[in-house]
Amino acid sequence: MELYRGSRHAGTARARARCTSPAVLARLRGGQAKRFGQPFAPGPPVPAESVGKAHAEDVILAATGDAEVWTLRCRPHPVLFDHPMDHVPGNLMIEAMLQATRSRHWPRRVGVRALSANFHSYADLDRLVTVRAADPIGDDEPILVSLTQDGEHLADGLITTTPLN
Repeated sequence: MELYRGSRHAGTARARARCTSPAVLARLRGGQAKRFGQPFAPGPPVPAESVGKAHAEDVILAATGDAEVWTLRCRPHPVLFDHPMDHVPGNLMIEAMLQATRSRHWPRRVGVRALSANFHSYADLDRLVTVRAADPIGDDEPILVSLTQDGEHLADGLITTTPLN
């Protein structure tokens, strides 16, 4: 996909997804495909400005005391939860990667120049998800962000930023 703002090229996106049958989904989820847990929001959000947000209700990371690690505030949000589901949505995991990246650069403001994400396993809504982002080396060096639950690797993203100010 080529993205334009007016006549100016704004970016390029590529995606690949695989759809599964209900039987395969049940196998992947270990028989828990119909289990709808209560979304888990451990602790208050980090400051909105530190993750590039204007409003606290849009922050999905909670502090852990370690500058490289957060917990995912997995709670209903009109954009990130557009329908009931039994797992943490992929777009919530991507948003966590983006917010963690912005937090690692804070107080410098950065935009995202490139993002490559891989998803390895489903994440349950009602259990703690840990988000970890490496220390940024430089403006042009990508940051690796990973998400885990109960020690299982869920997803990772490689995010390259560009300074905004």
